[in-house]
Amino acid sequence: MMRRTRMVSFRLSDDEYCGLKSLCEAQGARSISDLARAALQNLLTGGNRVADNAIRSRLDALDGRVTLLDLAVERLARLVESGNDRSA
Repeated sequence: MMRRTRMVSFRLSDDEYCGLKSLCEAQGARSISDLARAALQNLLTGGNRVADNAIRSRLDALDGRVTLLDLAVERLARLVESGNDRSA
């Protein structure tokens, strides 16, 4: 096991601390330090890729829907223009 020689500290509000303690228990971590260390390791090793991929996937889906809407608006605009040409 790697010996830990550095310490990082930061302040939390009472609510933040209670939330962190609850998360620690829910995750089955031995301590807040273990939970924080694991979360930081996850960030350092690119652990947010899953979230990034999910966001990218949703954005791609939205982009596809916007493209379809754009095509529908263009088609409707052509129909309105051709209707106006006939009535003139």
